[in-house]
Amino acid sequence: MGVAAKDIIPFHRLGEHTEDGFEIDRVMHIGNKEIEDAILLGAHRDDHYIFLIHETGSSQIMVDFDLVKMGRSSIFFVLPGQVHRYMESTDGTTGWFLAVDTGLIPERFRLVLEDPL
Repeated sequence: MGVAAKDIIPFHRLGEHTEDGFEIDRVMHIGNKEIEDAILLGAHRDDHYIFLIHETGSSQIMVDFDLVKMGRSSIFFVLPGQVHRYMESTDGTTGWFLAVDTGLIPERFRLVLEDPL
């Protein structure tokens, strides 16, 4: 019997990192360890929304096996359950990372985020 993808792709829970229901971090890639750690994290799923606010530089993230390129002044989000992996960013990339528990986002807004455009 084969192994299902959901059994081999790690699933991360926001509640294991914070009791607040959200986590916000400043992202600055100037050859730092945080970026290296994100790359080493590999492909995974989360039980929460992730919002990436990109100010300067460029980054690449794989989401559901599609490569997404982010440039300066862009916003991107990852839905709960989507397989994603941080790929790379250029030196000098800055921005913000925001993880939000699904329960903190009202249903009417979740419907907008999850409605395919």
